[in-house]
Amino acid sequence: EAKGLEAQALRDVLTHTPVVLSTLTGMRDDWLGDQHFAIGVVDEATQALGPAIYPLLARVERLVLAGDHKQLGPTVISSKAVGEGIARSWFERLMERKGLPQTMLREQYRMHPAIMAFPSRTLYEDALIAADSVGGLQGEPPLLFIDTAGRGFDEEREDESSSYFNTGEAALAKQLAERLSATGASVG
Repeated sequence: EAKGLEAQALRDVLTHTPVVLSTLTGMRDDWLGDQHFAIGVVDEATQALGPAIYPLLARVERLVLAGDHKQLGPTVISSKAVGEGIARSWFERLMERKGLPQTMLREQYRMHPAIMAFPSRTLYEDALIAADSVGGLQGEPPLLFIDTAGRGFDEEREDESSSYFNTGEAALAKQLAERLSATGASVG
């Protein structure tokens, strides 16, 4: 009886909520019932297999696919499925069609301009630009490799766990993040 009441309460909340967030595989009929939405948005749509989008199509009036077909595609393990074209997302296929509305977000906030130059040149015809916030790291190099070999930073393992941790490397990462934060750099 408690499970039935919980399911009913969830349906009531979802019915009166203007925005519902879900993974494509998490859109459960037992929660959503026959609820429909004006707009459905699939983020990272280049990684979504077409059949995963079908349940959403039945629930929305308009569909927005957001992603970058020049980045990661769907993960498909079966070589037979790859051979049959399943590894190409709807997003990638739709980008090839003429007349469909498309927009490229040209300003990026994640990469230093020196790092961004390569993908901008090779994938985006030099159309990608860096936001001002990622350009000035006050003399810090845009990419830094730190060799910790021989510094005594040994991996440790939790009792009866397959997880490893390295307190020495974590302390070094913290120290570097604090140093960068002190310069006003965005650390992420």
